[in-house]
Amino acid sequence: MAPTQKAEAAGKGRKTQVLGKRPGGQSGKSTPESLPKRSKLTTGSPPVAGTKVKQGKSKPSLSHVDDDIDKENVDPENIDPNGGDVDDDDEFLPDEDPNEIDEAAGENVRFNMDPEPAEEDEDGTKAAIQEQEVKAWMKEAEQNDQLKSLGAEERQARIEECAARYTFMLTEVKRTAQGIPKGDYFIIEQGRRLPFTFYWWSYFVALSVEVVVTELMLSLPEAVKVILGGPMTTEELMMLPKKWRGATFWAIYADVMFDAADDTEAMYCGSGSSADGASTRLGWYEKVIDGRVKPKPILHEKMLAMGNITANFRVFSVFNIFTTAKPYVMVMEFLSSILLQSTSLIEGFYLKPSTLAMIKRATPPGLREAKHKRVNKAAQCLQGLYHRRPKGSIICSNCQTSDSKFWFSAIPGMPFGKRICCNCWGYRRNNPGKDRPANWEARLDRENALGKPPPKGGKCPGCNRVVQKWLLPSAGDWKDEPGRQRWECKTFSRKPTDKLCFFSDAMVARKAISGKLKHSKPAINTPCPGCGKLFTKGCIKLPDDPFFHEPVRQRHECVSCSKKPTNLLAG
Repeated sequence: MAPTQKAEAAGKGRKTQVLGKRPGGQSGKSTPESLPKRSKLTTGSPPVAGTKVKQGKSKPSLSHVDDDIDKENVDPENIDPNGGDVDDDDEFLPDEDPNEIDEAAGENVRFNMDPEPAEEDEDGTKAAIQEQEVKAWMKEAEQNDQLKSLGAEERQARIEECAARYTFMLTEVKRTAQGIPKGDYFIIEQGRRLPFTFYWWSYFVALSVEVVVTELMLSLPEAVKVILGGPMTTEELMMLPKKWRGATFWAIYADVMFDAADDTEAMYCGSGSSADGASTRLGWYEKVIDGRVKPKPILHEKMLAMGNITANFRVFSVFNIFTTAKPYVMVMEFLSSILLQSTSLIEGFYLKPSTLAMIKRATPPGLREAKHKRVNKAAQCLQGLYHRRPKGSIICSNCQTSDSKFWFSAIPGMPFGKRICCNCWGYRRNNPGKDRPANWEARLDRENALGKPPPKGGKCPGCNRVVQKWLLPSAGDWKDEPGRQRWECKTFSRKPTDKLCFFSDAMVARKAISGKLKHSKPAINTPCPGCGKLFTKGCIKLPDDPFFHEPVRQRHECVSCSKKPTNLLAG
């Protein structure tokens, strides 16, 4: 079933069990009884000891927050509208010049922006340590007692629906990118109306939806997939994992905000992708809430500074800093903001009309109507891609060389992942489905050491047949065996040592006799020379090995006789 059909079926046909239903059957506004008791300024967890909670005059409610806050007198080039982390070594490119970029759309895009981990990890020790941290967080996130009331079939249906929703969103976004000619980015006025920056357009055109969604699903615990594949009510979203303190990995989080004054809700989706991990970003929000720092001119932080707003941070997607390219964290944030319906529908500097139209098309069908305030005032695809220049030599993931003028994506459809050198990419282009052998250089050296191949008409040292085309052993480990470092015929060079019995004397003789008897099959109803029975259609065969080479057996026999040795033919 296609992702679109699957999502529609999930939204219309199947009745989804709703968890955490509010008392009295209410499904709209939240009530104090339906949600955990909270102080005026909390983040969904007990305040840190020694933290001074800001107490002041009553603040305006969510309904009075200026929706056009992004039109204030703020330089949009110097801030991240979504409040994301911008490191000193990262480049923030909201408006790229396509004339300065050497890229081509397609499966194999040559990217000059090669992302690197936040820190150097030459021996992989830091990556292994953080991988254990990510697994520990995943394991803890799975222990959700509130989801145990769901049956096994319901859980599996929700997990599949979650993947279908992300597939639908990325498919629609990629389809939009494919419908934009590259030349439109060279027209200034036209480029300003497009839904993506040039880097994002190149990224979406080059990626494979199936490959990228498979990778993104690995960042979600099963319990999170169950929630994101369901009706996604406020009560269920509050069941998302709360733990984020001390997190050194990258993460996507949601902030479910409540206003005690008028009982309204708001939703914000962001990412913590600084060099120190997600805890840096969420820790900053705590300081804003407590009044220890001044909020940035961003709608989300201004709302956090309001005394009557309760913030509830929920982390639901995590990534290893040392093994994940940052663009995949950014695309996960972009898709999640569409799924959670947290992106504002009001046009702004980072929300062009074409971008809003694309977001509406990419919203999965069957979602409940959002009654909360949408806090994200910028689309990720209009903020430019964060990338880090390589700190050291790039290593080819195939041949391990670092000497290459250009680098290409190792996995087709997954830009910014592992990279291969231009020689390995050229070999793959000329040999579809095959990777350049890792010891190709050694193979070329051995070929040069052997000199030119023997002339045509010589005999193969392996099978003693006349050779028309000489080759070196071309697959497997046997090409490096001392006895196989020689020129062989085309067929023999493709056989491993343990399969060379195919060229045994008996097999060669069998092929020769088969060729002679090929056109001399006896007619139907002719007696078998072995048992005297009449031949019937489909029962004429040559004797099997090992007794085929006997002179008396070089003939056609019935199926029964062909499988018996000479001493049993009478039977």
